[in-house]
Amino acid sequence: MRPSRTSGIQTQIEQVVHGLVGSATAPDNSLASIGVTTQNDGTLALNSTTLKNALSSNFTGVSQLFSAKNGIGSQLNTQLTAALGNSGAVNSYSKTLVQQNATLTDQATAITNEEAALTASMTQQFSALNTLLSSLQTTSAYLTQAFANLPKVGANSSN
Repeated sequence: MRPSRTSGIQTQIEQVVHGLVGSATAPDNSLASIGVTTQNDGTLALNSTTLKNALSSNFTGVSQLFSAKNGIGSQLNTQLTAALGNSGAVNSYSKTLVQQNATLTDQATAITNEEAALTASMTQQFSALNTLLSSLQTTSAYLTQAFANLPKVGANSSN
């Protein structure tokens, strides 16, 4: 899915590519009239026979189609200069992406720091529990031995 800013630029360029150039001489006043058409996937296709015929019958008209004051070249230059300039849509979108990237980087750093703090806390708790378990095992062994050494109640004593 294209962002609306780039979609708008594409639409403007398509209008230039598909439009008529008023300053060009008819019948060669559009790209389609000289054999340049748009395919279903958006790429341009060239019919070389149509282009050769247009060039041989009206070279000046074909030239004007591209180079006239309001020709294809001038229109594309105007559209692309506006889109790519400092205040253009591409630069604006680029700045937005840079800001989003910085925000995501900050969030990733915060998550990494939280994870490190949580790991340190869990490691400390594990160590404390491990120490407690060791102490309890020592106490258990002592109590087991102490109970084993107690005199048995009701046991026959030899006096």
